[in-house]
Amino acid sequence: MRTVRLWAVRHAALMERAYKAMTLALRTLRPLARLVGPRRLEKPVAGVERAVKGFLFDCRMCGTCTLSVNGMACPMNCPKEVRNGPCGGVRSDGTCEAMPGMPCVGLEGFQGAARMTAGHRPLAPIEPAEHDRAGNSTWLPIIMGKLPAPGPALDAAVRPSGSRLQALLASGTFVVTAEFSPPDSADPADVLARLDPFRGKVDALNVTDASGANCHLSSLSVSVLLAQAGCEPVMQVTCRDRNRIAIQGDLLGADALGVRHER
Repeated sequence: MRTVRLWAVRHAALMERAYKAMTLALRTLRPLARLVGPRRLEKPVAGVERAVKGFLFDCRMCGTCTLSVNGMACPMNCPKEVRNGPCGGVRSDGTCEAMPGMPCVGLEGFQGAARMTAGHRPLAPIEPAEHDRAGNSTWLPIIMGKLPAPGPALDAAVRPSGSRLQALLASGTFVVTAEFSPPDSADPADVLARLDPFRGKVDALNVTDASGANCHLSSLSVSVLLAQAGCEPVMQVTCRDRNRIAIQGDLLGADALGVRHER
C-alpha cells in the first residue's frame, strides 16, 4: 500500500488531472443522486471512495480530504496525524522519527504539491480533521453540488501582527531564530539570565513548551517576560498535554498579553 501511495505522490500532476476529470463525471450524476437521496447514497458512495482512495493514497477517510492541496499525500498517514507537517522530528534522511524507514508524510506533501498546477502548497494552514466527519464520503457533496465550506483555517486572512519578525519575513530577509528553554524555577531573573547569550545575535526566540515531557516554567509566561525585555518570542504550544479548550485559552491569553507568534 505504501508503494502505491508514494507512486501517487510522484505522479501528483497526473492524479490532479484525474481528480478534475472525476469531479466533472460525478457532477453528471447529480439528477440521479437527488432522485435517490443523499442518505441512501452515503454508505455505498463512501464504500467505493474508501476502496479507491485507500488503494491509491492509503486514505483513512477522515471526512475532510486534503489530497488536492497536500500534493496527493494523505496527512492522516503521519503517525502523529500532523496535518501541517513536517514536524520537528524528521530524520536527516527525510524519514519519520516515530516510524523509522517511512518517508515523512509532510515532506511527501511538499514534493507532490511542487508537481501540481500551483507548484506549491497553499500558504494557509490545512484545516483540522473533525472526528464527527470520519468515515463520511467527500465525493457525495460533489455529486450533490454541496461542496463542504472551507474551514476558518483556509479562509482566514493572516492578520498583520505589527512585529519586527513578521516584517523581516515579509521582506524576504534571512531570519535567524534560536531555541530558548524555560527554567524550572518561578523566578523571572532566571529567565533574563539565560537571555544574555542571544541578545543582538538572533531575530526571534522559540520558547519550548514542556520539553522532554517534563515540567518547566510555562512557554506563555516566558514569552511574556521575553517580550517585556525587548525580545521577539515565538511561543511553542505542545498539544500532548492539553485538550483543545486549553490550547485555545493559551492562544487567546498570549494574544491578550502581546505575544503575537505561536506555533
